[in-house]
Amino acid sequence: YIPIVVSMTDLLHFVRDSLTRSMGDLPKVSRATGIPYDTVLRIKNGEGDPGYSKVQRLAEYFEQQKAA
Repeated sequence: YIPIVVSMTDLLHFVRDSLTRSMGDLPKVSRATGIPYDTVLRIKNGEGDPGYSKVQRLAEYFEQQKAA
């Protein structure tokens, strides 16, 4: 396994785009990732400065969804 290094900016852009496309499924995204719905919504809306671990968890979720 060779990890791919991605900047936080790129990762956040990917996550926000994915959240925007998943608008009706945000409660499902929240449940699946364990990240509170209001936090998921704030990340989608670009509010605040989300922690790397949350952004990474969301990115991993969307990567798994894409692979399925």
